[in-house]
Amino acid sequence: MPSFKCKDLGWNCDFKVNDGNQEELLHIIGHHFEKTHDMKTIPPDMMEKIKKAITPPVADLPSGQPQHGKHSHH
Repeated sequence: MPSFKCKDLGWNCDFKVNDGNQEELLHIIGHHFEKTHDMKTIPPDMMEKIKKAITPPVADLPSGQPQHGKHSHH
C-alpha cells in the first residue's frame, strides 16, 4: 500500500500516512501540509518531491494540487 512520511523529505516531522487510493493519499498529504506546515498550496516542485517520496512508487499519480472535498479526517 502506498505510504508517505515527511521524514523522507528530510523534515523533522513524524507525520506518516498510507492509503490504497492514490488521490486520497495525496489529499491527506495536502491537508497535512496545509494544517501543519502552513502551506495553503503545494508548489509543483514540492509536489514532485512528495510523489517521489511515496513508497512503493506509484506511476500514475495525478499531477497538480490535491483538491480538498468536504469530508472528515480521522
